[in-house]
Amino acid sequence: MKRFLLFLIISLVAASHAHAATTCIKFGLITSFDPADFDRAHKSDANYKSPVPDAAEVPSQYSDLLNGAYNIASATVQAQICKLDYVFVAMDKNANHKWEPMGVWEPKSRDKGLHFIAIPSDWLDAILQNNESLADEENGLYTRLFKTNVKFSYFSDTGGKPTPVTAKPTAALAIMAHELGHVVLAATNADGRWYQQNHPYGDERPWPPPPFALPDTCFDTAAFLTVWDAKIFHSNHQRRWVKFGDQGEPNANKYLDQNIAFATLNSQINSGTTTMMNYLYRAGGLASMFASGTPEEDFVETFKYYALSTATTHPDLTIAGITNAVSRVQPGAGELGTKVNCILTLLPTQPVR
Repeated sequence: MKRFLLFLIISLVAASHAHAATTCIKFGLITSFDPADFDRAHKSDANYKSPVPDAAEVPSQYSDLLNGAYNIASATVQAQICKLDYVFVAMDKNANHKWEPMGVWEPKSRDKGLHFIAIPSDWLDAILQNNESLADEENGLYTRLFKTNVKFSYFSDTGGKPTPVTAKPTAALAIMAHELGHVVLAATNADGRWYQQNHPYGDERPWPPPPFALPDTCFDTAAFLTVWDAKIFHSNHQRRWVKFGDQGEPNANKYLDQNIAFATLNSQINSGTTTMMNYLYRAGGLASMFASGTPEEDFVETFKYYALSTATTHPDLTIAGITNAVSRVQPGAGELGTKVNCILTLLPTQPVR
């Protein structure tokens, strides 16, 4: 009897593990991906080709890691991941092709009209080989973003370093959720109401049919453009894809809180000063420092931190002594809560094809 019970328990555990590993993600492996070509094609429909996988199977260490990230995400975030056509892992090792993860929404006019995110394998290798926690991933993000000569190391995980089981999926979820936020911004047409009503640049951009033509007004009227310079944002041709590192005042974006300016924040971090960083997290209006760069990144980082705060397993973050950097990003009142409310209002919208 005891032997039978032991066998039954082992069988149940194995079945549970197998079920947990099953996700909706459609993976694709890219081994000849040139982000420079994508950047050029992004500016014009001419000769645009959607990326195609060189193989349907990706190495198991990558698929296991990304499936693990999916499995700790909330049902709301999982539903958005399931709308993607692909999660690509790119393994191009050409030194001239250094690139960052990307989240892309293609309208129907763009070849296959895919929705996808693409993550370089070296980013995933860093998580796997270094057993990176969420804090490690965030510190690495800002080292790259600020191009600092000194490794950014202000983030830590409250409650101690997570175990390998929780650390790896959480760090991967941070990457996935950020890129997914870019897809959500475009797919819901969240920022498109003013643009579609005013047609400022003629017919340069195709208009999706109802019910997507006029999205909820919260991006413009309640959440994001109430704290950014809306006129400057509208003059940017309703861009939705901002190249990593191209943030702040040089791109004519102004966050209306004069105490937070991305270029100054960048300069301070590189000089070892944390005055503006501390103010940003204490003021509570922005999910992260990255969010202070542009309205687009504000939307994306708010989505990312909401995804992290609702994950079934997440170590919270402390930055320079300020706790709850993740768990504070919840729906509710105030500037940050209103932004989360807006995103949750938009999420049920199906991707515009």
